[in-house]
Amino acid sequence: MKQLGSGVLLLIASVLFVLGIFEISFPDTFSWTEILIDRFPTIYRYGTWIGIGECALSALVAILAWKNHADFSRKGLETIFRLGLGGMYIFASLFKIHDPHGFAVLIAQYQFLPHNVVNLFGLIMPMAEFCFE
Repeated sequence: MKQLGSGVLLLIASVLFVLGIFEISFPDTFSWTEILIDRFPTIYRYGTWIGIGECALSALVAILAWKNHADFSRKGLETIFRLGLGGMYIFASLFKIHDPHGFAVLIAQYQFLPHNVVNLFGLIMPMAEFCFE
């Protein structure tokens, strides 16, 4: 029964954390303030703080889950972090696959590869990143 309670708490913590990251990273696209702006007209200024609050609240909920059942919470958090990191790499690779020329230009600006290898690297690396994650 403790595992079920910890699982629910970890799920809530994960959702809060993702919403907080979206609130901080994409304030124009995804924001709770857009929903509340009719009722609170000056709330648009606090979008980043709302995101930070959601992340802090998710940490508190994860601590509660840990105190409820430590071993299950450790395994659950490990799985969530692995899925999140893999999802981040896949999400990042999709933009590189969609615009290989722009990615090759970014690679060329670093000037750490020979010029004749930049285009090949710009085509192969995002596909490898997508396939092996």
